[in-house]
Amino acid sequence: MGIVEDISAMKEVEESLKKSLSRNRAIISAMPDVLLHISSDGAFIDYSSANTKESSWLSKGNSIKHVSEIFPKDVASLSLEKINSALKSGEMQVFEYELSRGDDKHYLETRLIKSSDSSVLAIIRDITESKETAELLRASQERYETFINETHEGIYRIEFTKPIPVDLPPEKQAELYYEYGYIAECNKPLVKMYGASSMDELTGQKILDFHNPKEYPEKLQPDGPNDA
Repeated sequence: MGIVEDISAMKEVEESLKKSLSRNRAIISAMPDVLLHISSDGAFIDYSSANTKESSWLSKGNSIKHVSEIFPKDVASLSLEKINSALKSGEMQVFEYELSRGDDKHYLETRLIKSSDSSVLAIIRDITESKETAELLRASQERYETFINETHEGIYRIEFTKPIPVDLPPEKQAELYYEYGYIAECNKPLVKMYGASSMDELTGQKILDFHNPKEYPEKLQPDGPNDA
């Protein structure tokens, strides 16, 4: 006597799981980040990274490492604190820190996500390039502000509440310039010229409040050949 069982549904589920695992592996392999599975006490259960250079410092051979063996004392302590917070709250924990590798200084970001009652998934990303870019932008902004504020001339940047069509007659464009224009940014000498108390006091003021076209109607007339 034999028993025949239809396992088509089971096979479909198995095939679906295989495809899902395959997709997940492909996603992980394509990520530039280091992925760690870490226990509640800070031990590395497993790790994965497509970038072998980034993951080489995590483990020597195949031995499991602890955060205290890999990171400096302050970073290890912070990591354990964040692991505990992730496990207790169930919320993702994000923190940044600095690591030195030889003569190079790197900035890393770690995101911790609870994966079980006793472990978390850590995603570690090297953010050195973005940090350096942000620092260059900050330094550039400081140089710009110093240059603008050290000059003796009043300088301001204008923005408009509405766009001004360039196909309008010059007189109409000039009219809308005063109607829509306002001071978006200015320097300290301009503040002094107008007797204001701060740059914030002038920022947002309409151009019309500073240069009334009714006082200088000729400025609204387009340039043209002399009649003489």
